[in-house]
Amino acid sequence: MSRDGALNLAPGESLTQSGRAGATVRCHIPAPSAPLAISRWIRRTIGLYGIACVALALAHQGRRLELVFFAGAVVVAFLLLRHLFARYLSFVVWPFMLAPEVRRVADFYSGAFSGQSLIMVTPLLVSVMCRCRCW
Repeated sequence: MSRDGALNLAPGESLTQSGRAGATVRCHIPAPSAPLAISRWIRRTIGLYGIACVALALAHQGRRLELVFFAGAVVVAFLLLRHLFARYLSFVVWPFMLAPEVRRVADFYSGAFSGQSLIMVTPLLVSVMCRCRCW
């Protein structure tokens, strides 16, 4: 206990105190919620997603690039939304910036322009996922 009467407990530490009537009060301060292992796992997932998109673009696989860009962005957004919300907010900006160029590359390599594209829906879906946060 400090001079001003405040308790200084470290994360993960517990305090037990007995009251006047013999009642016991127990206080527990939880440890930080995002362990380092989850952060590394998410970073690897984002890296794999980026490498897969670049590899498909270089291999001239336009239709597969469209599907991988969509599915990968949704998976990464879900993981970030679930574990690291601040990083999710910064991730949401990237599909809005990258989607038009990725669509141009995918259309060029597939050989034809398509009117409907999952790539252009991806930024909207990723940003709406925040509103549907039900867990």
